[in-house]
Amino acid sequence: MMVRHYKSTTNKGNYSADKVDDALHAVRGGMSVKKAVTVFKIPRTTLHRTLASGVANKPVNLGRFWPVFNHNFECELVMHAVSKGSMA
Repeated sequence: MMVRHYKSTTNKGNYSADKVDDALHAVRGGMSVKKAVTVFKIPRTTLHRTLASGVANKPVNLGRFWPVFNHNFECELVMHAVSKGSMA
């Protein structure tokens, strides 16, 4: 039986990259990690991982599938498809 109105049971990935950036800058500015997690409402492990890697705007994979193409090629492919679609 198919569910007509699915309601998500998790809040995985329910935060923006801007919030992670803001929390990262706050922690580097002297705020504790625990305080930043509560203020910016992001997972503690996400903030720890971001602090350890130093990369804040890394693309997030929320599933088991990984992108086949890199970001630049995907953008070129989208632009090509849009241009071909406007010709028809």
